[in-house]
Amino acid sequence: MRKVAIFGGLLASVSLFLSTFSPNVQVMIVLYGALGGSGLGLLYFPGFVLITQYFNSKRGIAAGIAFCGSGVVGFVFAPLMDFLITTYSWKGAVWIVSAIILNCVALGALLRPLDNKNIRRKMDQEKKHISRNKRCMSSCSCDVSSFFDLEVLKSPSLWVYGMSCFICNIGFYIPFTFLPDLADSFGMTSQQGAMLISIIGILNTIGRVAAGWVADRKWADTTTIDGVALIIGGVATLFVPKYTLYAISAVYCGVFGIIIAVFITFQPIISHDLSGPGQTDPFYSIVCMLQGIAAIIGPPVAGVLADNAGNYDGSFYLAGISIVVSGILCLPLNYINRWEMKRLKRKETKHDEACESCL
Repeated sequence: MRKVAIFGGLLASVSLFLSTFSPNVQVMIVLYGALGGSGLGLLYFPGFVLITQYFNSKRGIAAGIAFCGSGVVGFVFAPLMDFLITTYSWKGAVWIVSAIILNCVALGALLRPLDNKNIRRKMDQEKKHISRNKRCMSSCSCDVSSFFDLEVLKSPSLWVYGMSCFICNIGFYIPFTFLPDLADSFGMTSQQGAMLISIIGILNTIGRVAAGWVADRKWADTTTIDGVALIIGGVATLFVPKYTLYAISAVYCGVFGIIIAVFITFQPIISHDLSGPGQTDPFYSIVCMLQGIAAIIGPPVAGVLADNAGNYDGSFYLAGISIVVSGILCLPLNYINRWEMKRLKRKETKHDEACESCL
């Protein structure tokens, strides 16, 4: 995990710096978007893996505290980037951001995977389990595919939750991208537009810690809470083109910040709860991959809608509908997962009985 984080920090920093020398838009898309985004992705995932290793009973609050850093970036960088671009031009601003990201190399070096007796005991048990099933396969050709990570691809819970996150991320970044321009079309200043993004970041930061605390409560049904929150956030987003007053837009941004705090903080918790034994990491990595694909699709489609219509109404309608549909998909997840776990348990019982008869 340490090497992955260090490499991700280097890749993101260097890619952003080199992107300022791009001879055309296509090269910049590759450097800034593809390579820079890949580096940031490599930085993000090790944190999730270490949280699942270090924390069991307090995993929710740990995830909330760890992930609230991106919320801080939301309210700090919006006005900061406005200042940097005005003062140093866009190239100078990107150079400074590249230098800031380079600090993640040092932070990545501090990551230390947990190595204790419990993990070693778990690894020994898995080795014994795999060894036993290899003997079983050689003696009676039993199917042991369910004990490998590829089995996660057969999980209905993965694909329902994955599609929920995919659809949500189509609309997730649209408010961040178009709110300042919409505010400008309403006659607000550029500072007010930047402040709207900062409000999202402030409430997002506070909301992530609060959402983590809620996730650790025994009464908390994370998938249902996530679904209801997304539906509320989606409905609120549908009416953004009607929020012509700055105060109303600010209230919306506060609500949206809390909603996305729930969505982001609950992701590793829900992934852990829905995945089978030993499948949390591949489960969550597939969810993140689907979200990344959606993030590429959403803003450009919203931009086309805005260009064709001459206003941002269609962009926010797309965002709102996407987030609402995402929330609706979350609501039956518990029932789907219980059915899946019962089916998996029956399959493993039959498998063990067949192997024991062969041995």
